[in-house]
Amino acid sequence: CSDNFSVSSIKKATDLSEATNGDSLLDEVRLTSSRIKQQLRGIVQSARQEQYMTTRRGSKLDRNKLTRLAFADSRVFQQRKVESQAVNTAIHILGDMSGSMSPWGGEDKAKVARESALALSVALQAIPGCNPAVTYFKDSRLYSALKHGGRIKAGKFICYGDGGTPMADAIWYAAHQMQKLPEQRKLIVVISDGAPDCEADVHSVRRLCEQSGFEFIGIGIGDETIKRLFGQSIVINEVGHLQKTLFQLVGKALIN
Repeated sequence: CSDNFSVSSIKKATDLSEATNGDSLLDEVRLTSSRIKQQLRGIVQSARQEQYMTTRRGSKLDRNKLTRLAFADSRVFQQRKVESQAVNTAIHILGDMSGSMSPWGGEDKAKVARESALALSVALQAIPGCNPAVTYFKDSRLYSALKHGGRIKAGKFICYGDGGTPMADAIWYAAHQMQKLPEQRKLIVVISDGAPDCEADVHSVRRLCEQSGFEFIGIGIGDETIKRLFGQSIVINEVGHLQKTLFQLVGKALIN
């Protein structure tokens, strides 16, 4: 553990090369992404429903309020409408690609994490005011699949499980990338199936980020460690539930 987080300690992320089988990955998530895109749009649109104020003077009657006249209440005019604030959020997904995420002797958690990150990124880019990014962390290194404001290339989302879990480095990198963004809200989503290389470092960097207004969501796959790391967190016991859980949590976060 280092517990030394400064500008000079920020690790660089290697841009992943575009794999040739990116089109097949995109085909696998296209239907899911389309469905989630519609759901997210519905959530956002519902949160931005127009609300009308009724006043005693105006040029447009609110027919649903005419019964007030029977009680000497003249507030029956629609004066103006108030629309809730649009989505204005940068979201950085950090995916654990350590050795335990590989398919050796069990489920291919890395594959599900890749597909979930790609499907969610495609859906989020279609929502005005959303600015997604995806970074993987493994074996003391960081790998960028999508940068904020970048164009999605499915082939860059392909990464395989190997090595350790440098979660603190990934969070510090994401915070640095997001700090200069214009979006009002900044949300970091961490997906992991185990303990980080140094739990104390994760606590330290998370606190620093929260003091600057960053928000966190932690998703643990079959491991309770994530609950000790992030206040807003959930544990799923089946890797097949990752996609649905990820979409639901991010959808709620967008409108809260």
